[in-house]
Amino acid sequence: MNKALSGDEIIKAFGGNVKVLSYDELLKFDNIDEAMYPFNKLVILYFWDFSNNTKSGHYIAIRKDRTKNIIYVFDSYGRFIDDNLLEIDPYKRKKYKEDFKQLTYLLLNSHYKIEYNEFQFQQNDSAVCGRYAIYFLLRDDMNMEQFQNQFSKKDYKKNDELILQLTNFI
Repeated sequence: MNKALSGDEIIKAFGGNVKVLSYDELLKFDNIDEAMYPFNKLVILYFWDFSNNTKSGHYIAIRKDRTKNIIYVFDSYGRFIDDNLLEIDPYKRKKYKEDFKQLTYLLLNSHYKIEYNEFQFQQNDSAVCGRYAIYFLLRDDMNMEQFQNQFSKKDYKKNDELILQLTNFI
């Protein structure tokens, strides 16, 4: 069950009511509202590894709370927005159009207040980032702090076991 999820599996978990984009696809959008339309929920895949003709990477989740004019950005590794780009070889970043911080650009040029997760919850060697992304988007009844309080800020293995239980319907 600790296998990486595909974009199709994430979409299926929401009955089609979520958008999943690879990072380079953000370049098509002029603003964050366009990128998140029509669901106000977005999962982004940063491609990290391009070996053996396969692409693998890391999912983050973004959701909008229109009533509070806030966009929440959740990365299970607790990295600052677009710091995941630093994990990619500079040559490959350029080749795969991940060399411009497009998400940062879209967020800074929006009228929304931005809140992001700054705590690591996921183990470095696990493949459950898609599950964290799904669960974060499903829990739109919680703000960032409430969501963070469900997990340990030190025991990443325990967190990964918990996220597997919370998303066992996938």
